[in-house]
Amino acid sequence: MLNVGFELKWEKIGSNDSSSSDRERIARYICDTPDLTKADYSDVENIKDIYIEWLKCKDFAVRIAKCFLAGRGNPENPILKDLEEGLIDEWMHDAVWLCADYYENYWKLISIKWRTIKAAFDANWVNYPFTSPYELMLRIVDEDLTDPFIHWTSQKFKQFSQCRDKQMYKLLRKFYRSSLDNKEQKQLDKLLAEHSPNTWTGRLDCLCRLLADKGDCYIATRMRIRDEICDGKAKQNLKTHCDPKLNHYRTPSHSWINGRRERLS
Repeated sequence: MLNVGFELKWEKIGSNDSSSSDRERIARYICDTPDLTKADYSDVENIKDIYIEWLKCKDFAVRIAKCFLAGRGNPENPILKDLEEGLIDEWMHDAVWLCADYYENYWKLISIKWRTIKAAFDANWVNYPFTSPYELMLRIVDEDLTDPFIHWTSQKFKQFSQCRDKQMYKLLRKFYRSSLDNKEQKQLDKLLAEHSPNTWTGRLDCLCRLLADKGDCYIATRMRIRDEICDGKAKQNLKTHCDPKLNHYRTPSHSWINGRRERLS
């Protein structure tokens, strides 16, 4: 558990009241990520850089929560004012909405087809831990927002390579648009494991593709939408590596050592 000498506050989106809808509770959960309480930073010598990184991620998460709560079909854009006032640019605006759409699509998939998905999981995994689509949705959010943050900042000598990051997004784009050969697939799997190791989101994807192949048209449609959104996210991230105008979004090669972010030459 991370102990701090001051209180951290941020804008709260959604609600955890007993009368709140699942969407409102999911929005609250999103805005509360990355959750620093899920990692042990007790051995970290200096947490200043971790806080700086956390604040950037927190701003992003709060805006995603706003858009998710508004719903994809809402004519009101909850982050349009931020764009018009120059608090964010077009790149960030689109990045937020791609993530909100990513969660929106998963929520529609698992909430509408929960009985089918739950039955398939129970048949293939012993002690499947989720009893509701809400619980599974929170796990998807954790694996996308909190787990990668903890994975990078809490391990000693964890290195981020700009070159490997670019290669990962190149392979992802090819994966979503066409296909990879065996060598490329192994390389992509390794890069994804380094970037953000996850379990249940990947298992859900594999299960849903099997159900889609067996003729479930709704799941097949949602998986196609999921792939289109992920391709859009990969395209946008790849663009940061190639467009000089987006250099400020490009993460330099670095390593995390005892809570400090050390830039690599």
